[in-house]
Amino acid sequence: MYWPATYTRWPSSSRVSGLAAVRLRRLWLLALASGLGLAGIASANSLPLSSATIGTAASVIGACDTGGVEWRYAIDAAGMVTSATVRDIDLACSGATLRLTLTGGGAIVGAGSAVLPSAGFDGEATLNISPTPQSSAVERAYVAIDGG
Repeated sequence: MYWPATYTRWPSSSRVSGLAAVRLRRLWLLALASGLGLAGIASANSLPLSSATIGTAASVIGACDTGGVEWRYAIDAAGMVTSATVRDIDLACSGATLRLTLTGGGAIVGAGSAVLPSAGFDGEATLNISPTPQSSAVERAYVAIDGG
């Protein structure tokens, strides 16, 4: 019998009998299912179970303050945002970390954070912003309160 040069004929000894082939298929499927199950557990392990705080613009979603906050920023003579004051923070947030992120053009242009005092907290905090962006570059502010 003539075979083209690109065709390879396997010797008959490498063929697997019908029952052995069924067993190999079952073993392969079991290994595949186990691998997929472990991959599912690994990917689920990277998901957060809950989020303590999520905030955009002038509102905050979190365990200690669900009513939202207000903020304003200070601008130096060159038009750069140097600090921001966040007010109307619920007093239950004392001891938590306040974070403010300024964005513009889809990128972070500045940010600041501070730990709110545990004693004597009056619902207002001033954050230094770094780096200091041009005020015209700030399009949105995201506020988050972690803890509290």
